[in-house]
Amino acid sequence: MGRWKSRRKYVCLYLPFLIFCFMGIGLLHRNEVVSRTRSASKLNLHSIMEEYDSTSNRTGQIWNFATSETETIYLYKTLLTKEHFFNASNLAIFRNELRLGLGSYFNNNVVIDQQNTPRNYTFTFESKKKSSKKQISDDIHKRLPNNISYEVIPRCSIVGNSGLILNSTCGNDIDKADFVFRCNAAPLKAFVVDAGSKSNFTTFNPSILETRYQKLSQPDNVTRFLNDMKEYRELLWAPCYTAVTMENCTKVLKLYNLTENKFVLGYPSHFKKVQEFWKTRGFKKRITTGFYLVNVAISRCRELHLYGFWPFLQEVDSAIKSVRYHYFEEIKPDLSKVEKVHDMQSEFSVLLQLHNLGIIKIHIGRCNS
Repeated sequence: MGRWKSRRKYVCLYLPFLIFCFMGIGLLHRNEVVSRTRSASKLNLHSIMEEYDSTSNRTGQIWNFATSETETIYLYKTLLTKEHFFNASNLAIFRNELRLGLGSYFNNNVVIDQQNTPRNYTFTFESKKKSSKKQISDDIHKRLPNNISYEVIPRCSIVGNSGLILNSTCGNDIDKADFVFRCNAAPLKAFVVDAGSKSNFTTFNPSILETRYQKLSQPDNVTRFLNDMKEYRELLWAPCYTAVTMENCTKVLKLYNLTENKFVLGYPSHFKKVQEFWKTRGFKKRITTGFYLVNVAISRCRELHLYGFWPFLQEVDSAIKSVRYHYFEEIKPDLSKVEKVHDMQSEFSVLLQLHNLGIIKIHIGRCNS
């Protein structure tokens, strides 16, 4: 017992000293580790810095956007160049919403034909100012196709008119689709490498009759028009949304005698239904033919690829570059007039979101094929 008391006396006396010594040793070891880590860190950073040339410049690659539009273009292009995957579930959901929105017009009512339009049927066109009518006479009715319908198509391409398609080498990629939609009778032969040559459904805006063919007022205009239209196959589709355009379209139908393709009239109520579908989703202006075609194609195509869809007159690459309004011609459009009728940037914003959902794929830049 006396020995234990004596030992406890020594333990109590020296224990604080021993703890202090151990703490000191631990602290020295920690400082050594930290010192080594810092030295290694400095060494690694130094070696990393030595790997780069003194002329390397990252801040020079950072954009200082002069306008909000340029910044939008940069962000859009960044999103569109990321890896893309088609999503069959999202496509099915969207297609079902479109089916519910269009009702009976969802299936195969894109073209006026003998099955969906009886003889002497009268189309009524409503506008803010007045109501107009146009009757399908016997003479016109016999020139209509018997029946136009499409089953589900595995892969489709839609070719827009933006100059962004120039130097893209996307022609082969476009043409390998099972079905190709084209906008506003864009010339094909001179742009095969970039825009392809295959055509199954080509839109023909009646305004083209005035801008390119002087309203077919002279025999030479008619001859040139018919020769130009020989480039296309299957359907040449004219949207007839007003009584005036319907009248112009039926005039063309009477003189159209080509065998390379068939000139057909767009069903007015189908376009109206698609317009109403997007009006309930915030669209106030009339949708473009290209945007309408996307809706038509989504209802029929398992895989949908868009080319030449770009609402801007610029693009951002390593520098800001100008982009033609139409890839096949040099024109400077009056954008103020275009914007009064259409909201192309809002449409493109929707297309971008459909791309992000894997419902469609928007191609920009060069193709690998």
